[in-house]
Formats: sequence, structure tokens, C-alpha cells
Amino acid sequence: MQSAAAPVVAVSPLVAGQVLKGPTGACLAWAGRTQDSDGIAAHYEGLIDGLVADQRAEDVPTLETDVGLGDPAARRRVARAVLDFAAALT
Repeated sequence: MQSAAAPVVAVSPLVAGQVLKGPTGACLAWAGRTQDSDGIAAHYEGLIDGLVADQRAEDVPTLETDVGLGDPAARRRVARAVLDFAAALT
């Protein structure tokens, strides 16, 4: 018996609409995507089943929550939120 594949959930690299580090802004611009949750969702269309972000995306199920990872407690909170959200998508 085969089990269903686990959903793929992306965590937005944008916090309050800003890129905190890395090439996200340049990558989205290069791909012709907007620098928001809709741009992230469109960039990964067909690859993700859900998005965790601080802004709702129109075309993919989205868990709206603070995605800042500034300290260990925040990282644990986001990790738990992602796992719970992925479980809810199954």
C-alpha cells in the first residue's frame, strides 16, 4: 500500500514585504514576479501545496503568521506552525 505524499509547504523569505537577506528580491525581479506572497506563490507554482507567510497569497492555501526568525523561540514557533499547517493540508 502506498501512502500519500506529504504536502510541500514553503515559508516566505519576506518579512513585512522586505527581503532580510539573500537574493530573493533580485530573483523575483528577474523572474518577473512581484515581491509579495503572490509573487512567491507564482514562482513556486506547481511545486508547493501551501505557503506560510505574513501576507495571504491568492492562489495557494496560506497560513498567515509572523515569519520572522530572529531568535530560537521564533524559529521553534514558525517550525511548529509549518508542521501543523502541513498536517492540516493532508
